[in-house]
Amino acid sequence: PKLNPLEGDSSLRTGHGQWWKKDSSAIEVLPRVRVSNHSSDGSKHAFLLKVSNPTLGVVRLRLAASMYTGESTWDDKTETSPFLQNLLVDSMTQLCVDAHLDTNASKMIQATDTCELEPAEDSFLELGKTSEDVPEAVSKWEAGDVLLDSKVSTDSRSSARLVGQKKSMAWFELVLLEPSQTDEYCAIPLSIQIQVGDGSWESSLIQPRQSLEGDAKDFVSFDLVIIWGKQN
Repeated sequence: PKLNPLEGDSSLRTGHGQWWKKDSSAIEVLPRVRVSNHSSDGSKHAFLLKVSNPTLGVVRLRLAASMYTGESTWDDKTETSPFLQNLLVDSMTQLCVDAHLDTNASKMIQATDTCELEPAEDSFLELGKTSEDVPEAVSKWEAGDVLLDSKVSTDSRSSARLVGQKKSMAWFELVLLEPSQTDEYCAIPLSIQIQVGDGSWESSLIQPRQSLEGDAKDFVSFDLVIIWGKQN
């Protein structure tokens, strides 16, 4: 077996320290999404999502509804189950949970505005900074105020919008009705849509379609799932 993932021999004197030339794993090219803040009033839940660009090129993206309905069942591969099992939510403590997927709320999400994220900055340049420089709209974002002003209802169970962006980062707001299920953990699928072509996401090596009409943009979609624990 090849011991050196770069060339095959760990004793080689050349090729070391150049992982960036070889590493094409998804973690190096897919935008990173994490929950910066969230809160619930018992009937509605508000999330502030931070999306960052890990690549050395421009990335244009937006959030939209996801068609993900869960994993296939053992009995019938054409059927899916909204019950997600053994989800790793904390790699440090190895905490795994079961969650119920709220697909109805996800389908009602309208696509947000598209934002353009600048290339990622060198991590060494960030050393010494005492606080993160964020847009004013993001620093003033309060979940309580968002929940109070939100218009989500049984007719429109969820909403998403772009709150602000700066350099290689953007922040999105997601508000949804708390699911009626009694499960301890809930989940909602989202779609992160990334534009390919016209200088966007060139590090992915995905080629845009050539058959688009007019000013149409080509997007590729990736599903992600947000998990949270319900308040008792």
